[in-house]
Amino acid sequence: ESRPATPGQFHRDADGWEILLHAVSGPEPLRPQRIRLQVEGDRITRIIQDGADRPRATLEREAMLNVGAGPGEAYRAVALAEVPKVLRSAVLTAEDERFFEHAGVDARALLRALWANLRAGRVVEGGSTITQQLVKNRLLSRERTVFRKLQEVCLATAVEWRYSKQQVLEAYLNDVYLGQWQGAAIRGIGAAAQVYFGKEIQQVTLGEAALLAGMIRAPNNYSPAVSPERAQRRRDVVLARMREHDKIGEAEYQRALREAVRAPDSRGAAPFAPYAADTIRQEVDGLGNSTGGAPRVFSTLDLPLQRFAETSVARGLDQLESQFARLRRPESAGRLQAALIAIDPATGEIRALVGGRDYRVSPFNRATFARRQPGSAFKPFVYVAALAARGARPPFTAASLVDDAPITVMVGGRPWSPRNYRDRYAGRVTVRRALEDSLNGATVRIAQAVGIPAVVRTARTLGIESELEAVPAVALGAFEVTPLELARAY
Repeated sequence: ESRPATPGQFHRDADGWEILLHAVSGPEPLRPQRIRLQVEGDRITRIIQDGADRPRATLEREAMLNVGAGPGEAYRAVALAEVPKVLRSAVLTAEDERFFEHAGVDARALLRALWANLRAGRVVEGGSTITQQLVKNRLLSRERTVFRKLQEVCLATAVEWRYSKQQVLEAYLNDVYLGQWQGAAIRGIGAAAQVYFGKEIQQVTLGEAALLAGMIRAPNNYSPAVSPERAQRRRDVVLARMREHDKIGEAEYQRALREAVRAPDSRGAAPFAPYAADTIRQEVDGLGNSTGGAPRVFSTLDLPLQRFAETSVARGLDQLESQFARLRRPESAGRLQAALIAIDPATGEIRALVGGRDYRVSPFNRATFARRQPGSAFKPFVYVAALAARGARPPFTAASLVDDAPITVMVGGRPWSPRNYRDRYAGRVTVRRALEDSLNGATVRIAQAVGIPAVVRTARTLGIESELEAVPAVALGAFEVTPLELARAY
């Protein structure tokens, strides 16, 4: 209940909202700004930015994904300043109590772990510092040999010599593996807070902080998604150690013990815009990062429209399966699929992209990779080629007349005879009507008159990159393209 102190935080009171923005470089550069929105009812009556009245203010864009995430991975980077003190304290208590005292390797912890393991007759304690764990996860293999341990010790010492304690701790908290949920590996505390609690990292409670810290030792064993009971017992162990070392008071300790531990809500666990995120990540990887550091990428997606698109695909397929029993399949992998792309016709920018019904069931992106025959959707390219000027005038105008009648064309020495829908032909029609009614006979005649190579060149110029052969059937969309190609060409 205080003013936001960290960029990305906000506070709501009786008179309005106070927001502390991140510093963002992008299409609309921002520096860290404190914005006050005064409201009356549902209307903003005053905007105060850095203490001065402003006619308008630009809020930072909604974060959609972190480009540091790998395929099939939930990841959300956070700055150390955003991590609550109780979470930092819980992690240090559980994993490396002397983190700020050693130089990368803690000899005392190693000896203690060796003695504990000898007494138990098995490995019960590791003794690795946070720096050693970071080095092991990022730079070394998983093999357990003396040589690899020596490498770990040397690299941990070098890392501490090169980087500050704060940098090492931030890297560790963003890299640590914290289990799996619905097929996605959870990397870093930012993603873990989202998946397990549905919260931003700044909002986690003491009990939740202790739960995350306790998971680090054996994420798939102590995960609340696997066993809430085991997760709670491990959380309580971490809380007891924090109390024992006076990191928390008795009242805080008792209150945290009473916090319930539940499995994540599967309804809220589905990733947002996963197919679009994969597409963005592939484009970013293709561009490379010449500046170093973590890039900020601004997409053209309209996030509310993206949400509508995802909902529309799922509901539309549900309705089809409800209406037509023959389309229903008992297994998830065999159910109907669809793709949806929404592009701004004025700019060509993608506003929404959905590559399938459920990413968790099928991550294959049908919007960008599925190749299907476009059929009549290809015909406009024939008419663009016909109406395009060549020399003094175009071969056809919208008012030109063309025969819509049965036609046979020789292709490779064999006859090819396309047919109209239900074998109905309109006779002599205008080019406009041939396009409006999608008449096959008329379209093939126009393509033959213009020249099939000209039709292919037109399609290429407009953005079709898939293989197209210069044969008459191309005019009726016989060659496969992706939905994204077709939408961009339009």
